[in-house]
Amino acid sequence: MIHKIELEGDTLNLKKSKLFGWSIVYPLKIDGKYNWKNIILGGSWYNLIKVILVVGLILFIAFSYKHDMASCIKYGQETMKLNWSAIN
Repeated sequence: MIHKIELEGDTLNLKKSKLFGWSIVYPLKIDGKYNWKNIILGGSWYNLIKVILVVGLILFIAFSYKHDMASCIKYGQETMKLNWSAIN
């Protein structure tokens, strides 16, 4: 169950866990409106930066692999052309 608490003009949503006690939660909707900050940032700027870094690393690895495979294929094709011309 989520409890709403007013503190210095801000509304905090607290949830009690059996294992960890009370914690702040960021619901998807607040007063019927979507909480876009939580959806985009994941709750904080730090989480957004972590997501961008992880996605960027995965994209870098994928593009590097694609480029390396294209280079290997091109090298193999050029080698085969040289071998065929030497044989014939």
